Amino acid sequence: MEIAQVKQHIISNPHLIEEILEEAGFYRVKKKGDKYWCGLHYDTNGTTIYVSIDTLASVDFARGLKGDIITLLEEKLHLGFRGTVQWICNVIGVEYTSQRQEIIRPFGGYYMNCDINKDHNVGELSEYPREILSNYSQVGNMMFYKDGIDFQTQKDFTIGFDALSGRITIPIFDEKGRLVGVDSRINIENPDSYKWFPLLPFKKSQVLFGYSKNYHNLANGITLIGESPKFVMQLRSMGINNGVALGCASVTDINAQNLQSLFSKEYILMFDEGLDEEYIREQAKKIKIDNPFLKNKVSYVYDSDNIILKEGSKKSPSDVNKDELHWLIKNARKGI
Repeated sequence: MEIAQVKQHIISNPHLIEEILEEAGFYRVKKKGDKYWCGLHYDTNGTTIYVSIDTLASVDFARGLKGDIITLLEEKLHLGFRGTVQWICNVIGVEYTSQRQEIIRPFGGYYMNCDINKDHNVGELSEYPREILSNYSQVGNMMFYKDGIDFQTQKDFTIGFDALSGRITIPIFDEKGRLVGVDSRINIENPDSYKWFPLLPFKKSQVLFGYSKNYHNLANGITLIGESPKFVMQLRSMGINNGVALGCASVTDINAQNLQSLFSKEYILMFDEGLDEEYIREQAKKIKIDNPFLKNKVSYVYDSDNIILKEGSKKSPSDVNKDELHWLIKNARKGI
């Protein structure tokens, strides 16, 4: 099972919530209405923490923490995101896999393209040992810095440099935090070709860049969705840690499934300038949950008068400054 399927399995079998909480060492676990309540310590009254049965959203009133069952357990167990997901799988008796199949809708350009010839097939994402990153110098670069990605953010995302190819390296981690590829960008301002090239191949249409890194802020929060890894890193440099990137200008079936499983309060699609509004709207609709039992809020940013994102600029909403970004979210956001 993938993370989205694991969470759906728990929702479909709500007794597993009690089993998980008790195994993790929470106290006085009890079901009341549509929630499971518990306490962090044995001397608490059992009403300081709850987990929603319908969405797995969690609130820890005593410590002022909000998220979902994964973030709650991550704080309790100190296993990290990847270790916590694996722990949950072990407790409920399921195996984590990455078997994926989806429909790809290609467009021109590297981050407008989902690699239809490589990505549409069924298969498991390859995992690489993290030690392989030692092949690259772990240094920041001025090109990203000038593009709005500060050095601390470059460090946070393990940005490096491959001396053999002269390329900036961007490690790619899947939703469970496994290293599944290394992308690269040539360290030249305006190259004629091969601007982006994967040094370790990966199926970019199957990975949400920033998902595991920003999970604490995405679960039960607001999720900003862009096209390329640059979007996520530029947001973090502004102090905004709730971004993910699709790897292309298309929401694939796997993307939609993993986004929906976050149960975010709102999803805001923020594609680069130049795309047709109707196309963006159709992509946003793929994230929408609309059934009698559960709905989610989905919107998209479209600067129809090109006030901030000038016509022909091909700019991402993350390319502008923080005030202009807030203007776009406030004034150019349209609901589904």
